[in-house]
Amino acid sequence: MTRHSKEWLDEKQIKLYDYKKFSEPKEVGRGGYGTVYKTAIKRLDFAFKKSSIEEKDEKNEKIIQRFDRE
Repeated sequence: MTRHSKEWLDEKQIKLYDYKKFSEPKEVGRGGYGTVYKTAIKRLDFAFKKSSIEEKDEKNEKIIQRFDRE
């Protein structure tokens, strides 16, 4: 986990889910930083995006700003 993702989690800008709670995720799209899936969790339907950023990119503000906008 990068410094930025930890800050986003601490500030509740993003939420971390346990993948084991998802049922039958279906891919619905792809982007520069991740894949978008549609799934259900606790009987609620919603879409989520699995995103990642490499540690080497963590210090690149342009990449961080783009990732944040995603």
